[in-house]
Amino acid sequence: MKNPFDLTGKVAIVTGGSQGIGEGIALGLANAGADVAIAARTAQSVAKVTEAIKAMGRRAIGVPTDVSNEEQVNNLIAETVRQLGRVDIIVNNAGASQAPSFRRIPVLELRPDEFDANIALNLKSVYYMCRAAVPHMQKQGGGSIINISSSVARDNTPPLAGFGVYAAAKAGVIALTRALAPELGPTIRVNCIMPGPVNNSRTRNRSPELLEILQRQIAMKRPGEPEDLAGAVVYFASDASAWTTGASLSIDGGLRSYEDTAKR
Repeated sequence: MKNPFDLTGKVAIVTGGSQGIGEGIALGLANAGADVAIAARTAQSVAKVTEAIKAMGRRAIGVPTDVSNEEQVNNLIAETVRQLGRVDIIVNNAGASQAPSFRRIPVLELRPDEFDANIALNLKSVYYMCRAAVPHMQKQGGGSIINISSSVARDNTPPLAGFGVYAAAKAGVIALTRALAPELGPTIRVNCIMPGPVNNSRTRNRSPELLEILQRQIAMKRPGEPEDLAGAVVYFASDASAWTTGASLSIDGGLRSYEDTAKR
């Protein structure tokens, strides 16, 4: 009997795949058998991950891409098809709550250009990727799209002052997933993952006070690691989830609601 999680012969694209969650996902897909195209802003940033995937015996390419730029996204899809032959799996992971141009301030104090930049990176990029990749998937007879949202988009997540536009954009990713699933079914599946707090290069030096709050709010008593997301992505990418579309899955270590936390 074939292993339903086996991705041998499949080609995946992971945006924001040079570090953090994206790196963990890319390595997880390669470990399951997929060849992987890594998208990040610079060629230098993807070298480490592509070399690691090649060392696993898989094909890998890096394509410098700003996913908020439609022309560059179109080039990413075209280069993946040209060099790897097809596109079976899209992981829309690129995004940020604290990019250099994003200030952590109340929503109404943001300039319109800052608001637009946040929406473009975290939500519009998903639209660009799907718009460019879906025609190739339809020609092949199917595919899987996995969108990475965030726990901050959930109604019962502890509020994060200053992250309003990011939360709105990530809530839009969930809604877009639900809209695309019936539009692209039955051949293309679209699902979503909502990670909780995950360690990365920007967050490893959290203050002791913040770490204590996270440990009190998270049932598993620790932040996530990038590899904690890989298993769910492999599930959504593989035949193991053949009857799953339009779903949004929380992977957050058991992050409690603000109300539950306040009672403890």
